[in-house]
Amino acid sequence: MMHATRMRLIPVMALLLFVVSNGCGKSGPKNFEFSGTVTHNGSPVKRGFIIFEPDFEKGNSGPGGGAEIREGKYRTPKEKGVVGGAYKIKIVGFDGNPTTESGEELADGKPLFDPYHTTVEFPEEDTTKDFEVPVKSKG
Repeated sequence: MMHATRMRLIPVMALLLFVVSNGCGKSGPKNFEFSGTVTHNGSPVKRGFIIFEPDFEKGNSGPGGGAEIREGKYRTPKEKGVVGGAYKIKIVGFDGNPTTESGEELADGKPLFDPYHTTVEFPEEDTTKDFEVPVKSKG
C-alpha cells in the first residue's frame, strides 16, 4: 500500500516541479537573450567571459548577467538573460591554450588583454551584439 501511495505522488511532484521551475507567478522584468562574437586583433577570442552590469546611473535597475566566451561566441540563455537598457560591459579573454605559470594552472590559457570595459544600450528584445576588443598601442 505504501508503495502505491508513493507511485501516485511522483506525477504530482513532477507537475509541481514543472510549475515552479517555469516561473509560475514570477514577477519582474522580462529577460532577453544576448549573443554575438568577441574578437581581438581580428581573431575570435578562444576562451573568456563577458559580464553585463546594469548602468544604474543611466536608469537601468534590471538584473546583471554574463556568459562564457567559447571560440569567439557568447550567448546568455533567455532564462538567465538580461533586460534591455544601458549596460556596462566587461570582457576578459584568454588564448585557450591551457598552461601552468608560476605554479598556477591556467585552464583557459594566458590572458590576451587587460579586462576591457565598454558600455552598450540594448533594446528590449533578443539581440545580437559583436564586440571587437581594441589592441592597445605600446609606448
